[in-house]
Amino acid sequence: MSNMTLVNLCEKWALHAPNKIAITTATESITWLDLAKRIDGLVSTLRYQNVHAGKVVCLAGRSELSLVLRYLACLQ
Repeated sequence: MSNMTLVNLCEKWALHAPNKIAITTATESITWLDLAKRIDGLVSTLRYQNVHAGKVVCLAGRSELSLVLRYLACLQ
């Protein structure tokens, strides 16, 4: 686990424990598999918008799940 990134860990948990809860907020809980799917969807959107490695992305928002998901998508 020495060189594991946050993205690698999310992918690992999505494979090994897909139905376990990954994130719980005041209004919802999502599983590792749902987390991976939502991140992948955002990654697809970023690629469609020509965002790729080396591009600068600015994220701004409240401390909400949507911001965390966008951050994780940018890490991929």
